[in-house]
Amino acid sequence: MKVLSVLLNQDTISFDKMKIFLTNGKRIKIPLGLIKKRLCIFRFLVRLFRLEPRCATFLTEDILILAFLRKLWFVSLSKANIVSVENLRIGFSEVLTFCSMRSYGMNVVYYGDYGQNVNGEEIHIYKLDESLHSEICYTFPAGSVKHIHNILYDKYRKRFFIFTGDFGDDVGIYIANSDFSKVTPYLVGQQSYRAVIGKVLENGLLYATDAVMEDNYLYYVPFSDSIPRKLLSLGGSVIYGLILKEGLVFSTTVEPRPSVSSKIISLIDNRRGKGIKSNLIDVFYVSDDLACQKLKSYKKDFLPMRLFQYGCVTFPVLFDEHMEISSLPVNPVSVDDYDGIVDHLELSNTYGY
Repeated sequence: MKVLSVLLNQDTISFDKMKIFLTNGKRIKIPLGLIKKRLCIFRFLVRLFRLEPRCATFLTEDILILAFLRKLWFVSLSKANIVSVENLRIGFSEVLTFCSMRSYGMNVVYYGDYGQNVNGEEIHIYKLDESLHSEICYTFPAGSVKHIHNILYDKYRKRFFIFTGDFGDDVGIYIANSDFSKVTPYLVGQQSYRAVIGKVLENGLLYATDAVMEDNYLYYVPFSDSIPRKLLSLGGSVIYGLILKEGLVFSTTVEPRPSVSSKIISLIDNRRGKGIKSNLIDVFYVSDDLACQKLKSYKKDFLPMRLFQYGCVTFPVLFDEHMEISSLPVNPVSVDDYDGIVDHLELSNTYGY
């Protein structure tokens, strides 16, 4: 079971064995072949073949978007069905994160190409609206970035921050204006600028690094001087998180060192990257005033990381970014005791709900 979203009344929309479970008791079946449906019976095969959505977001109050099996799936909550499916770019994998503008009064979602990009192709950022059709709104030239990690909206200045990966000059943070007609480098070329998860605050940018071979930190960059300041040392890279009304919650990741020449050895190699300090997955909350608190830790299980997924905790999308939530359902993956089981983290003690 994986929780996909949390609604205003704290009800959840979940996914399990190729079915989407809505709050009214209705189920939506993913239209796939019998073999994939049979594979879903066993949790280790779900992990092996990535038979769960990577992420979700709301386009409108009714349309939930899933990134799953290299497609975008558009789910209507009112009709309890899948109204449309869109293929993602050939040669790339599922979207890593979405940037939904619905909480800011616009039924628009932005996302970028994500995948290995072994040939150094140009990388697109897409705009998706109520037509349920993606259009390219910006393109990074070939060889300039590997892929898009995330896009964050700066509501205070009506602009966007773009996080790219992974190494050398490919990695960094860019700033785009409101319509992506102008994109400029902000912090690029160092692993300390490699990020997936962050939040734009009124006076600065908060982000956690996603470095496999270097130490990881939670950083705050004041807009007054744009010099990153370390707030917290982290035991692993950060790939998953969730922006809250007041603060940010995120998990560290247990992942392997970069691939070696032998594909088979890479698949079964369980040696951690140098930036991954232990087999613990930590979940942190950081408030808008930069106070940090560890909420819980999980332990990576024994199965190989590349084959059966990294040790991590993923988060549901909130129906509205401004909603208050006291108990957050989360999805531990590739961990002892909790793998594939929805856990709940109490937030009531973090900011007074």
